[in-house]
Amino acid sequence: MPTMFNARDAGNYEKLMGRWSRRLAPLFIEHAAIADGEEVLEIGCGTGSLTFALAETAAIAGLTAIDHSEIYLAAAKAKNRLAHPSRAGRWLRTALSRCQL
Repeated sequence: MPTMFNARDAGNYEKLMGRWSRRLAPLFIEHAAIADGEEVLEIGCGTGSLTFALAETAAIAGLTAIDHSEIYLAAAKAKNRLAHPSRAGRWLRTALSRCQL
């Protein structure tokens, strides 16, 4: 199945979406009511703004972040190495149209 998805610049994505993800993350996390010790799967993590907020504010056991864009995942991995060098994290690329959940 062809896609219209176009991801070429993680910096521009961060300016457009990342700033809103950071602002809305606390409200989203509260609304999601994630229980301590849960495993979280984030689908469509982009450059990781919500991902990092989840890791910092929720007492989760594990977090797996998935995105279609290699460029966005590379940016998220780079931010993760700078902010948390001891935590590798799980960053996965997948075409969700082919993913069986």
